[in-house]
Amino acid sequence: MPSICRSPSSLSNSCGEGEDAESQSFDVWNCGGGTLNYSISDDAGWLSCSPSSGTSTGEHDTITCTYATATLEPGEYLATITISDPEADNDPQQIAVTLMVVGCTYVVGGAVYAGCDDPLSSGEEGVLVTVTGSAGTFTATTSGGQGIWFIENVPCGTYTVTPEKAGLSFCYVDVDCPPDPCYASATITVDGAHEAENQSIKFWVGGVPDTGACCFETGYCIDDLEPEVCVGIGGWFLGPGLTCAGDPDEDGAIGCDDGCPLDPDKTEPGVCGCGVPDDDSDADGVPDCIDECPDTPPGTPVDESGCPMTGACCFPGPPEMCLDDLDEDTCAGILGFYQGHGSTCAEACVFWENGDVNCDGNVDFFDIDPFVLAVTDPAGYAAAYPDCNIMLADCNGEVVKV
Repeated sequence: MPSICRSPSSLSNSCGEGEDAESQSFDVWNCGGGTLNYSISDDAGWLSCSPSSGTSTGEHDTITCTYATATLEPGEYLATITISDPEADNDPQQIAVTLMVVGCTYVVGGAVYAGCDDPLSSGEEGVLVTVTGSAGTFTATTSGGQGIWFIENVPCGTYTVTPEKAGLSFCYVDVDCPPDPCYASATITVDGAHEAENQSIKFWVGGVPDTGACCFETGYCIDDLEPEVCVGIGGWFLGPGLTCAGDPDEDGAIGCDDGCPLDPDKTEPGVCGCGVPDDDSDADGVPDCIDECPDTPPGTPVDESGCPMTGACCFPGPPEMCLDDLDEDTCAGILGFYQGHGSTCAEACVFWENGDVNCDGNVDFFDIDPFVLAVTDPAGYAAAYPDCNIMLADCNGEVVKV
């Protein structure tokens, strides 16, 4: 009898308001016997899947999901993709789809130039400008004689803007040019109140010194040291152009007391680093920046990646059985076969026919030696066939005496 398997079991996507979200895909295959004749449908007008039907005898078919989201208002949208075959033993199977349309986005940009007296004619081309913050990292490269750069659809949040080009150094120009002191990066807030100023962010070429504050565990600090000299005398370099008494991000932490001197929201890098908040939206103890499963239900044990430490526990039989959401130790304690963190019975458990003692999918001559081994040396059988259940040797439905 055919059985429907699909991977992944959920899809998550996002886009800006007025945009179509990028296409995604999932796999469908027959993880049972015979031929799977499946059809695919969904319950959202902004979602379509192609092809919408197919067959599988075990091979994986890739289904492409296309999003028509340009007309959607900002917010979260949910949909369900249904995979059906009335002849399958687990018909139907579903894939949950979550779409976030982000409405708060703005243009960020400005210029990089070498001459303070006539900046419009002294732009620096080919400078990589990186904008890193709460909603990710965005980049642009300056172009034209004025060194212009712009990035569209930057979500609202706090960001650090840093220009970079081999052989050059830069100063952020807040008011005066050349600026004093000179900071290599700028901290900005992207929202409606700062829309105009965030489209005129300026940097001056050549002003950032190679030297900066050198901090020590004793609390001592020395200004104007090169990074190599600082490290060589046992210190740690705060950053080029930064001083022992400075507070460039205006967060109240002075000099070496600020482990993130250009991030007004942090004084220590934490897990996510400066410029990125250590938020934990699902409260599982793993920050969002490294959480591979950001929507874990409350109270669920998770591993270091933030994914559930539970999964499918299979019992090949007889009788065949599978339990979802068990941890590995519990599964082993009831003599099941744990299929890995995040696995489900529908996807992971493959049941073998009674008498298929070597678990190759056939009951035949090649099961004789494994049968003898199961009866005479259970420990040896478990070592030789770790994915099989010794009860498969109970060919007549009675309990094997071992």
